[in-house]
Amino acid sequence: MLKRLIGFALALLLVPAAFAQGWPQRPVHLVVPFAAGGPTDIAGRLLARVMQERLGQPVVVENKTGAAAVAGTDFVAKSANDGYTVLLGTIAHTITPALYKTLPYDPVKDFVPVGLVARAPLVMVVRPSLGANSVADVIRLMKESPGKLTYGSAGNGAVDHLAAGWFEARAGVKGLHVPYRGSAPAIQDLVAG
Repeated sequence: MLKRLIGFALALLLVPAAFAQGWPQRPVHLVVPFAAGGPTDIAGRLLARVMQERLGQPVVVENKTGAAAVAGTDFVAKSANDGYTVLLGTIAHTITPALYKTLPYDPVKDFVPVGLVARAPLVMVVRPSLGANSVADVIRLMKESPGKLTYGSAGNGAVDHLAAGWFEARAGVKGLHVPYRGSAPAIQDLVAG
């Protein structure tokens, strides 16, 4: 992943129009549309460190959470179009137009893709006290107590929420969804029981 981050930062350095204008001349703000401490935030902080080294200017990570990345994305869309506020987009950027009738921004016209930063798999984790050591165990427990086992996600409509819904449909089970403002708070509550 670090190689991808370095590659992304190098790609930024090769944008001739930006450097012809002497960009950057002040700090760059990297908006992460999920909670601090989660996977997107960690990738963002690694990216910011590499960008800062390469650009010679501070890169400030700002977590702007809510509505499965819509809040942070909207913030960036409404920021000055000067390259000093950038979004660390996720798959949420392509999912939200299908989930919301209207968005406060245009996901295609209001953004310019710069490069791929990272890929991250989705994983299922449970607390040890649940007594599940496999997916089959989780399915069995969910069938024994329909709608009683809770699962957290990074928010309504977030990719992990949609993946859980897909899992429920495929396995013929039903859980109780608990939306959070990011993965980190969901993991904290999982660890806390």
